[in-house]
Amino acid sequence: MANNHLTENADVISLRTMECRARRRDHQWPGDVEGGTLVILHALQEAFGYVPEPAIPMVASALNLSRAEVHGVFTFYHDFATSPPAGTS
Repeated sequence: MANNHLTENADVISLRTMECRARRRDHQWPGDVEGGTLVILHALQEAFGYVPEPAIPMVASALNLSRAEVHGVFTFYHDFATSPPAGTS
């Protein structure tokens, strides 16, 4: 079900992903793994109420980072929920 929900909201992810790619390309975050990653993770959190685990490889691919780098940022910051809020499905 989470994958369907992720697919349904792909436009939100795509928009934020393109924004982050552009920022990295313009060197606003040169060598900064966290900068673009945080923007996308916050966008996912806002869209879904949590960060779906299947999104981690998508974020890594969009920013040309390893899954480990994205997962490291994701788990370092406690702002991000790993499951849907109670009462949602």
